[in-house]
Amino acid sequence: MKANVNNPFQEIGFFLEVTKDGSPTLRLTEDIRSGESMHHSGGAAAETNYIYKSVIQKAMVLHQLKRPKAEFKTLVVGLGLGYIEISWAQVLLQQRFAFSNNLSLESFEIVSGLRNCFSNWFENKEELKIYNQITEKLDSSSCVAEVKKILGVAFANGRGLYADILDYKGSQKWNMICYDAFSQQTSGPLWNETFLNQFFKNHAAVDCVFTTYACTGILKKVLAENGFYFIKRPGFQGKRDSTIALRGLFMEDLSIFQTF
Repeated sequence: MKANVNNPFQEIGFFLEVTKDGSPTLRLTEDIRSGESMHHSGGAAAETNYIYKSVIQKAMVLHQLKRPKAEFKTLVVGLGLGYIEISWAQVLLQQRFAFSNNLSLESFEIVSGLRNCFSNWFENKEELKIYNQITEKLDSSSCVAEVKKILGVAFANGRGLYADILDYKGSQKWNMICYDAFSQQTSGPLWNETFLNQFFKNHAAVDCVFTTYACTGILKKVLAENGFYFIKRPGFQGKRDSTIALRGLFMEDLSIFQTF
């Protein structure tokens, strides 16, 4: 369904849609009829809450209880409209976690226009109400100003908001990995077995939670080879199965992550 709000994303190749829960999503405009959408038509906010936000909350709370002084580093692959990043900030607010160097967020998005729109919003450089809508749809009690403040600190001075993860040369290891890249058809290299193997070997922390909307044979194989316990869960609103995978301390509390 076409949105009745201004679309600042058309010039960077996206068509704006409103999903059934009233939250916006983007569809590639190469072919409106078959171009891939970033979210399920049943609800972009609802899907994010199910696949990512609920897992971030469980993982962060558990890590804070068991490793209160240890770092908890979160990675998002596929910034898109910032749903997961906003969710991360909301979890900090809801759990009353003080933002510190122990809690960090890094996000990769190959489309520079999407990175720029998002940073312009939380830095108050441009009034992009679509992100306010997303914040409110994810949690109607959430304070937009507080979310923007947390994201501003997390991504201060250009830190943490990067381009193509395929070009990443750093040595960072993450405890929470939210893998939200477009499908294998659109973003094939990100679902390649060789890349995934190297990615987990080099960048997954000993204590790690991985969550994604996808569930493929290659992904399950790679996760097992890298010591993760694979949890298959129902996909969002009739989608094929999605994935949670655990390693390290998170294995001690499997049941927390099996409540679907």
